[in-house]
Amino acid sequence: MSENDEIDDLKKRIDVESKKSLKNTAPKLDWKVLSVILLIVLLLSAGFIYWQYIREKHDSSPEAVVTKNLQESDRVINKLSIILLTESEDAPTVARIEDPAVLQKANAEFYKNAQAGDYLILYPNRAIIFRESENRVINVAPIINSSQITPEASKQQ
Repeated sequence: MSENDEIDDLKKRIDVESKKSLKNTAPKLDWKVLSVILLIVLLLSAGFIYWQYIREKHDSSPEAVVTKNLQESDRVINKLSIILLTESEDAPTVARIEDPAVLQKANAEFYKNAQAGDYLILYPNRAIIFRESENRVINVAPIINSSQITPEASKQQ
């Protein structure tokens, strides 16, 4: 046997051994392992979806909505009271303006600069439009109680 034959033989053995070692090191995933992994993924997904459902249901409960609205009203009133003197004895009614076009049909002058997202704050004696994003009072108007107007006062106007 020549030296070249020995080298070729040695190379063949090395190739065979390396192929065997590669086959032995590659992990084998059988159907049992795959099914357990799939089951775990499905359980985790179902748990997450259920948790989201419960959280959404809790956030939309009447108590949660009332709490959220009260917190929003308090936040808006506190911001408004920094830039405008407000009566602290009477709790105002706070409403977010969603569609200013509808309000402009009822009272075009008062709502002319109102935008969606502004707040309408109603005190017993005045109405205020407040834009929280700009920390700005948009409009203020007195509220006149028609039951307090006497016939003599209406004739003078």
